[in-house]
Amino acid sequence: MSRFGYRAWQATGPSARQAADAALRDDIRARHTIHRQRYEAPRSRAGLARRGQQGQQRMEGRA
Repeated sequence: MSRFGYRAWQATGPSARQAADAALRDDIRARHTIHRQRYEAPRSRAGLARRGQQGQQRMEGRA
């Protein structure tokens, strides 16, 4: 990879998927905190589904 290409790639912002993942992660963490850190992945997934969001199981376990 050329130096120019690397710097151009480095200067780009996050992709749409990365931005959506960050928003989802923040939402999951907020729900976890609101529910006294007892909000588990199955409940989280159900809550997201009720609001029309699609959760990612890999993220729900890490968030």
